[in-house]
Amino acid sequence: MNHSMWLAAALATSVGVAHANSGQASIKVSNISLTAFDLVSTDQYQPSFEFIAGAAKTSVSVRFIDQPPLDQQFVNGYLAPLSTSYSDAKNNATALVSSTSLEITSTGTGQNYGLYTIANSGYITGGGPDYLNVRVAPGTGILLSGTADVSTSAICNADPHTTICGVSANLQVLINGSGTNKYITGGSSYQGPVGSVYANFSNSFQDVYVHIGGSVQAYSTSYVPEPSAYALLMAGGLMAAGIAKRRKLGS
Repeated sequence: MNHSMWLAAALATSVGVAHANSGQASIKVSNISLTAFDLVSTDQYQPSFEFIAGAAKTSVSVRFIDQPPLDQQFVNGYLAPLSTSYSDAKNNATALVSSTSLEITSTGTGQNYGLYTIANSGYITGGGPDYLNVRVAPGTGILLSGTADVSTSAICNADPHTTICGVSANLQVLINGSGTNKYITGGSSYQGPVGSVYANFSNSFQDVYVHIGGSVQAYSTSYVPEPSAYALLMAGGLMAAGIAKRRKLGS
């Protein structure tokens, strides 16, 4: 086969082969606890906190990226048991919350896929009373803590100019917006402790919000040539074949 035929075959192969992209992102937080400790041993208050009735909420959801939720659930209560899952030929996702753990996964394989999975406990964004979850006694500190295992990986074989492909994981363990906030993309991971501390040194009860949760996504969108591109490719292949045939006859 001469150079022209090799060129035509290479072009046909580059367009016709489906790229075997894949991605996975997961967050697992175990041993979750919210505990109180004494800051001022000489005051009249015992170290304590209480959840404000109806304020703490837990939610899980799964959706295709930039699409309405495939499944979304809410329940009252901090770390209230809740779960959801989704699976098809290209996508898999789970979101699970229990009294001491939180797990989220998204995986995808093939040429085009994309799932966005979320689990939160403590508050739902939007302001108002959803933020006031915990009332902390004077002279009391509270510690929100856990052990995290966050991982992401992706294989993106397509031409980077024609394909968007990747994974990400975003973990938050916060009190009043401060604490652990980890954003991890493909090929990265984190294993270790996570947490946040709040200290109430005032002489009055203080209302704060706690939040533990995160989101993971895996996505791949490949360029699909227009029919005119296929026609042009075929014409080029036929031309190369014709040139090769004339050269053979003339030799």
